[in-house]
Amino acid sequence: MSSPIFSTISSLFSNTRFSSSPNPSGPSFDSSNLTLIRDGAPAPPGKVKGQIKALVEAAEEAATSLACGSILVGLGSESDDNGDVGLWLGDGPYAHGQENEVLKALDLMEWAQGEEVCRDPFTR
Repeated sequence: MSSPIFSTISSLFSNTRFSSSPNPSGPSFDSSNLTLIRDGAPAPPGKVKGQIKALVEAAEEAATSLACGSILVGLGSESDDNGDVGLWLGDGPYAHGQENEVLKALDLMEWAQGEEVCRDPFTR
């Protein structure tokens, strides 16, 4: 795993161990597709893997154009400190309007901290 991507994942999940094997105890990381897979979720189908990887690569290009390391981390990120990563949740209630369910699935509910989760960053 590249150091900038590992840094991003470590920031998100500071107390978690990662595995490259499918369905470990805890999330796994598919380094060939730059995708973090939720604990208990099967790996994404082949076509989806390619779509996630393309999205991550587009995020990396966007970050480079903005002179930052990661779209996920934000404009303050240094180019060599963080990198973007795809997230695969598998099946579940993750449609529009279910942002808190996504945070729960990723064990990141503390990010909401009682505040409304931004549903559309472009209308905020």
